[in-house]
Amino acid sequence: MNRQYVSRLFKKFVGMSPKHYMIQLKIQTAQALLIRTNLSIKEISGYAYFSNDKLFMKQFKQVTGVTPSSFRSEYRKIYHNNQVIDPVLPIPEEITQKLDHDKDPGTPKES
Repeated sequence: MNRQYVSRLFKKFVGMSPKHYMIQLKIQTAQALLIRTNLSIKEISGYAYFSNDKLFMKQFKQVTGVTPSSFRSEYRKIYHNNQVIDPVLPIPEEITQKLDHDKDPGTPKES
């Protein structure tokens, strides 16, 4: 199978191109991190698999219509500490493990 054929099949069954699907997954990961952590935007861009924080901010705004900072502040105004309407957004296990391991970036890593 060639790349174009697989891409057409993917789009037929998923409703978007593989590239847009991957961007959507990255943005969803970033949204969960923005809501559930106090990490900086730059750290979140890395944990959400973006190689460049400027590209992350541009694509985040294209997909959601707001900047990452605006998303975080608006979400906190609406949902913060409200158990009834506060959705539980999952953070991928790989990122959760890395966050647990990197809790205090100032401490030396174990050998």
